[in-house]
Formats: sequence, C-alpha cells, structure tokens
Amino acid sequence: KADGGSPGDLAVAALRWARHLTWSATRAAYDARHVQDMARRAHEAADVAATQVGYMAHRPCLRRLFEQGKGFPAESGGVWRQLKAAAADLAFQRGGLVAD
Repeated sequence: KADGGSPGDLAVAALRWARHLTWSATRAAYDARHVQDMARRAHEAADVAATQVGYMAHRPCLRRLFEQGKGFPAESGGVWRQLKAAAADLAFQRGGLVAD
C-alpha cells in the first residue's frame, strides 16, 4: 500500500498545484493580450502604409516621373507599375476601385 502522506500534505500539494495552474493561466492571458495589441499595431501600420501607397500611385507628379523612368535612378518605370498594382490590390481588398 502506497503512502500518500497525511491529509494536510495532500492539501498543501493540491494548493501548490492550484496556484501554479492559476499563475500559468494568468500568464497565458497576459501573453494573449500582448499578442493582440501587437497585431492591432501591425494592422494599423499596414493601413497607413497602404494609404500612402495609394497616395503615391495617384499623384500626377509622381506618376509622370515613374512613367518616364525618373522615379528612382536605380530603377525604371517598373516601380510605377508595381505601385499601381499594389494600390489596385489594396483597393480591391477594401472593396474600392482604382482609377487609371
């Protein structure tokens, strides 16, 4: 017959186990809240970036420079096509239209 200890020892062990489980659950909730906050911040930053790409893609002065291949010296008008495609994709995802 195995000796489980006195009832007081079992109660203390059960209490320690309960405290450990409570601490683990609390820590998991805190971590989940932190991850949710970081995801919200990343989403907000992505929205700002998408808006800026849209502004760049629809600005006549920048459009002309990219079409002429003068937007960035290291690259040609391909950058303009990439910006325009990115703006179109983002507008489509948001349910809007992109003007040519």
